[in-house]
Amino acid sequence: MKIKTFKVISPQWLIGCLILLGMTIGHIQALAETSPNGKEYTLLKDDVYYASLSNGSALQVVDAEWMENLIVPTEIEGIPVTEIAPSAFKDRIDIESLTVGAGMKLIGYGAFSNCGSLTAIDISKADGVTVDYEAFANSPISGTLVCPQEVILRGYCFADTSIEGLEIPGAFSCPDRYSSFFRDCKALKRVELGKSGVIGESMFAGCTALENVRMPDNCGYIRQYAFFGCSALKSIENIPSDLVKIESYAFQNCGSLEEFDLPDGLESLGWMVFQNTAVKAIHIPSRFKGNNGIYNNGKIVMGDNVVGDCIGQLDSLESLYFTDDSYISKYGIGIKAPAHGNGVDVYVGGVLWTECNLTTDRTNIRHNSYANIRSLKSVTIPNNSKAVTIEEAAFENCPQLETVSIGAGSIEFGWYIFQNCTGLRTFTLSAKNKCTALSDYMFRGCTSLQSPDIDNIVAFGYETFSRTGLTEVDNSNIVKIGWGCFRECNDLVTVNLPELEEVPDLAFYNCAKLKSVRVPAATLLGGAFGGCSALSECDFSNVRTLKDTQFKECPLLTILSMPKLECIKTHYVNLPPNLVSADFPLLSEMERSYFSGMEHLETVNIPLIRIIPDWAFDGCKSLRNIGIQNFVEIGRCAFRNCSSLATVSFGALSRLGGSAFENCTGVESIVIPETVSDLSECDIFRGCTSLRKLEILGDVKFDLDNIEHCFNADDSELIFHGNVTFTQGSWGTNLQRLVFKKDVGMIPNRAFMSDAMTSVTFCGKIGGFAEGAFSCPNLKEIKIADMENWLTVDCGTDGSPAGKATGKVDYIKTSADGFSGFDKPLEEVVVENGVGIRPDAFIHGTLRKVTVLPSENPSEIGKGAFYYSDLEEINIGEGVTCIGQSAFEGANLKSVVLPESVNEVRDFAFQNNLNLESITISPNIKNIPSAFLANCPSLKYLNIPEGVETIGFGLLSVYENTKFISLPSTLKSLSNHNRYGTFHNLLTDVEIYCYSRSVPAITPDDFTNVTVHVPSVALSSYQLNQKWSKANLIGDLNVEHTAATAGTTLTIGVPTVNVDADNKVERYEVLCYQIDDAGNRLDPLRFLFDANGTPVIDEHEPQAIRHMEIMANTPGALVISGLNENAEYQYEVRGYTGNQSLVYVASGSATTSDKTTSMEAWDFDINDGEVTFYDLNGNIMKVDFESLVPGIYICKTSKGTLKIQK
Repeated sequence: MKIKTFKVISPQWLIGCLILLGMTIGHIQALAETSPNGKEYTLLKDDVYYASLSNGSALQVVDAEWMENLIVPTEIEGIPVTEIAPSAFKDRIDIESLTVGAGMKLIGYGAFSNCGSLTAIDISKADGVTVDYEAFANSPISGTLVCPQEVILRGYCFADTSIEGLEIPGAFSCPDRYSSFFRDCKALKRVELGKSGVIGESMFAGCTALENVRMPDNCGYIRQYAFFGCSALKSIENIPSDLVKIESYAFQNCGSLEEFDLPDGLESLGWMVFQNTAVKAIHIPSRFKGNNGIYNNGKIVMGDNVVGDCIGQLDSLESLYFTDDSYISKYGIGIKAPAHGNGVDVYVGGVLWTECNLTTDRTNIRHNSYANIRSLKSVTIPNNSKAVTIEEAAFENCPQLETVSIGAGSIEFGWYIFQNCTGLRTFTLSAKNKCTALSDYMFRGCTSLQSPDIDNIVAFGYETFSRTGLTEVDNSNIVKIGWGCFRECNDLVTVNLPELEEVPDLAFYNCAKLKSVRVPAATLLGGAFGGCSALSECDFSNVRTLKDTQFKECPLLTILSMPKLECIKTHYVNLPPNLVSADFPLLSEMERSYFSGMEHLETVNIPLIRIIPDWAFDGCKSLRNIGIQNFVEIGRCAFRNCSSLATVSFGALSRLGGSAFENCTGVESIVIPETVSDLSECDIFRGCTSLRKLEILGDVKFDLDNIEHCFNADDSELIFHGNVTFTQGSWGTNLQRLVFKKDVGMIPNRAFMSDAMTSVTFCGKIGGFAEGAFSCPNLKEIKIADMENWLTVDCGTDGSPAGKATGKVDYIKTSADGFSGFDKPLEEVVVENGVGIRPDAFIHGTLRKVTVLPSENPSEIGKGAFYYSDLEEINIGEGVTCIGQSAFEGANLKSVVLPESVNEVRDFAFQNNLNLESITISPNIKNIPSAFLANCPSLKYLNIPEGVETIGFGLLSVYENTKFISLPSTLKSLSNHNRYGTFHNLLTDVEIYCYSRSVPAITPDDFTNVTVHVPSVALSSYQLNQKWSKANLIGDLNVEHTAATAGTTLTIGVPTVNVDADNKVERYEVLCYQIDDAGNRLDPLRFLFDANGTPVIDEHEPQAIRHMEIMANTPGALVISGLNENAEYQYEVRGYTGNQSLVYVASGSATTSDKTTSMEAWDFDINDGEVTFYDLNGNIMKVDFESLVPGIYICKTSKGTLKIQK
């Protein structure tokens, strides 16, 4: 049961309680119960739970009810309270303060750890108490912690608390090495330690606010990391005299610590004890042994080295004090270089230490032993029968060291021994010393060293003398030097090393005053002379191999002679920038880019070189003399930009690489020997603007980019002596004359684009021409030796065309001797023998007139053949069957006649001919393509001939001057779109005459806002058609005649038109189409008559005469004979003026019979009083013909309607 203490309210009650207490004193354990937090207890007193210890002889605090202030009494009812159980109040957030009594002996493991509200504790009365591991860790205890007179601390007991001050007035002990008692107490500023105690490992590590520490009176050790990272620590007072050891890193990173007086009794320092502190002076005690012990796997490993390793890197260190030099002479010091870079003054017995006199028993001088000593001025190593080793950096950074003397014996040098000893002037190595080599970096940075006494040395290491004060190197014993040996010797002027075997990389790098180098025995030369800006004389008479040579920054070196040079083993040989002459008579092989960029190079002697690698002389713009005749191969860009090279003559050359002579603007003549058969690598002669003559002697494959922007525009010639195959076109050349002595293959696209070209000569066969093969606006002469071959030129399987307008076509009409000469740019071309004009043949050209002569061989005018050219006149003879897409788009044509052989015209054929006034369309064309005549604003009238069945969109598009349009009776459909319609942009005064009795289909949009004349018999059909009904329909076309009864003769009545002289009808053209049983029109018969009806023979169409019989003139009628009996015909009559302008078109139909009778002639006298004239708006003109102003009018009689132009 639970035993509680109650308030006394009566004597009887008190007596009962005393009896009960007596009964239970010896039996508390048997009455143990569990607290609300699950902890066993035997006594509950003032809401605090206790458990009995030692058979009830003592009590342990195990728990408490919720409370803010916990007070643990010294005893309860005479039973002492001695312990607080482990983790008893861990993580409690209610307790704010703790007070323990004098009898407390143990505060258990983690008893109050992580108590988030605990800010005040009082343990000052608990003498001898043990504060166990993490007892108060991570609790926000603040203020000053006052410990009892005697206290035992264990690991992390107050770690990471907020205490601000610490007082331990008596003794403290640390039974564990790994203490960290007050580690990371970030608010701790002041520590006062009383009588005695060891400063444990990491005891105050990370206390970044700690400023002042009073050490205990007795303290034999300061363990490692004790004050590590106490960055605010400024002073340590009362350093105990019995302190014998400070372990490693004890004060490391205490950046504010400026003073620390090592006691006389100190014997040992660990590693880096004062690393990164601000300590400026350290007195090394006389008992100091230099044993910098460190822990390794739980064992102490003792060192025998120097002070420097013990105290660590002190950036502010200026002075070290020793009582005598016994330690220094035995071990050295090993000071780490302070950040200020001036070294450290060493005092021995209060006197500045300046001389290092080593004894004969000192055979090994450890690394850094005497480094960074500012006061040291001389070093003496005496004669020694034993071998002596000086390890690396032993005397490094001793700025006032002036003299080094090494006696006889055998010495071995490590790296960096005297590096940066800037005051060193005298170095003497006894001639009796067996040493023959100086080590790497041995004197680097010894800026005062000018003439070391080293006569017996034969080898120098890497950067042995770099950045020294040497002014002259003259040593006949040296056979080997290391990489960068004399690098950045700013005062070095001359070098004479007659026995040196090799010159390694960077050996003399940035020796800015070096003028002369003599290494006559050296066989290998590396990248040794970069930055030698004063170098002007060199003796490399025995050099056989170049490796990474660097003369890039040697502007005064203008002549380079290596008479025995045989090999270059690098891609990065940087020659002198102002090199004028190079002499390498034995060199047989070069790496690429060797002389690249040598702008001042004038002559090169390389007689054994046979292969010039890529970029070898690229940019050598002053190069004038080089034995090119010896080369068998010349690589890519080998002589590019060699603008002073004037003559190029080859011997047994087999290859020329791309851009080999690109931009050689001084070359005037080049002859390519027969041994070169492939010039397909591009840009070989590109930019050779002074080239006057290029001859290629053998058969060759040639890339035309080789001559882009090439040749002298005033006088230049390219001659191919052998057969030629082209691989690619160029984009412009200045060539004047082109000669093919033998056969030439297909001439590719844009092969010869030259404003300067005036003459082309073909002596052999021609393989054909791709599009735009010649774009030469000033071409005056084309010489063709093999005319028969020329007429059979194969234009290629790709259907490519001939040249551009002023260049080449498939056939050029020539004079009797086979040549064509012009005194101005070529403007007229005649094509005959049925040779077609291929796509893009004259695109953008300046050709003004083309005549395609009639031929029995079908041909075509290809797509874009005259696209946006200057063509003004085109005469197309019979034989041409097709006009390609955009063939004449954008030309300057005024009149076009398409012969009857043309049966196909493709889209945009005549689009954008702004000056086109008239066009005659072949009656054999059944389909008018899209935009056939789009944007031809000068077209006055348009007659679509009989036979046409469909019309595509955008036929005209713009009609600024078009007033009359005639549509045939054969028309079946047309495309009309509000944006791209057949007659897009029709003006209101344009009238359309549609002769089809069957209403043509219209898609997709209606015909609106125009006047359309239709056959009277079909007017109602048109009016009922939705697509036509919105037009202004007039049914007044009645030009249809009764069939004649003559068997094979047809008499057609035509108007007798009497107009003014400018518009007089002088010529009639009649097309007769026989209609078969299916109602289809057969191929037409064409007849020509003069104004009197007399048949005319067309010089271009002599076959037309066989369809005629000369008959008596019939006034007002044209008589056609030779027709089939009982056959139905449709006919079309056209009247032309003297200038070939079409005045009118009349059409109709008739049938021949077995009786020869002429039909009634249509007598149409324009001056007849019965004729009524209308303007294009349908208004009656109440005047006769003479009174009409010039324009287009509609003439009506009882026999029909005719449109005329005055």
